[in-house]
Amino acid sequence: MTFTTESRIKFLFPNRFYGYFNFMKKVFLLILYFSMIISLRAGGIRFFRETITITVADSFCTVEGIYYFKNTSRSARTIPVLYPFKIESNLPYPDSVNIVNLNDSAVVAFNRTSEACSFSLSLPARSVTRFKVFYRQATPARHMTYILTTTRHWKSALLRADYYIIVPRRLKLSRLPFKKMKKMLSRGNTIYYIQIKNFLPVKNLNISWGE
Repeated sequence: MTFTTESRIKFLFPNRFYGYFNFMKKVFLLILYFSMIISLRAGGIRFFRETITITVADSFCTVEGIYYFKNTSRSARTIPVLYPFKIESNLPYPDSVNIVNLNDSAVVAFNRTSEACSFSLSLPARSVTRFKVFYRQATPARHMTYILTTTRHWKSALLRADYYIIVPRRLKLSRLPFKKMKKMLSRGNTIYYIQIKNFLPVKNLNISWGE
């Protein structure tokens, strides 16, 4: 059996000691990530737009997010991205995750953490880069949360944000994440849609559904 560094620590210091180690590791990673964001904004990198499509399929949801980054500097940059998931007893870690750089259709490799995935994104000089994240998450309680509030760490509003929620007609949303969402019917589904400009989220996107 081969132990990773983390498993050795868990073996030597079980229970509360390991829990404390795991907590401090998360705190360190978050501090490091937010420090990087501050540095990136100062260096001409901006996250300015997103398009999110959530498809409800009763016992699971799929999320497709398209994200837009602008590099206004004269040199190419490679930035770290920490992509969080809402993880709780009725929202396990996604069973499928796929990340693609839409500028060149290249699949992006990523690392899993307990509540997120991390990867690097290449941004050519003076350009806009789009990348897509797709994931599937089990939703046995017919509820899901998409994390929006991490956008605030960039300290600037999204110039444009588009959100789509696709629900089979046999199911109904018990609550909408935004007021004044438009509603349309298409191929056996109900589609809720809203476009928001200059958007700086103060809460996450939560949806629940039933028969």
